[in-house]
Amino acid sequence: MLPIDYARDLVYNRDSYGEHPNKTKGDLNMSRNELVAKIEALNEWETVIEEAKAEAEAIRDSIKAEMMEQDTEELTAGQYIVRWTSVISNRFDTTAFKKVMPDVYKAYTKAVSSRRFSISA
Repeated sequence: MLPIDYARDLVYNRDSYGEHPNKTKGDLNMSRNELVAKIEALNEWETVIEEAKAEAEAIRDSIKAEMMEQDTEELTAGQYIVRWTSVISNRFDTTAFKKVMPDVYKAYTKAVSSRRFSISA
C-alpha cells in the first residue's frame, strides 16, 4: 500500500506546478517550464495509479484464491458478499465474418475519427 505522505507530496507538487497567479482564464498558453512540470506531475500520478491498480489486483487475487480454497462462488465476509462466477457471453466474430462476407462487412463499416493523447521522452 502506498504511504499517505507520498500521496500528499504528489498533491503538493501538483499544486505547486499550478497556473501562474498572474494568468487570466483566457490566457491558456503555458511556458515550457510549466508544461514540463505538468508532464512530470502527470507521470507521477500515472505511476501512483498503476501501483494502486497492481495492489488492488493483488488483493482481488488473494480473495479469489481463498474462494478457490473454499471451493465456493459466493463468500460472505461481514457486510460484504463476494461473488466470483462464470459468465457465458456471445460475441460476434468480425474476423470470420469479414472473411466470409467481405462486401457486407465493408458496407456496414464506417470510419470514426478520434484524437489520441500521448507523451514520449
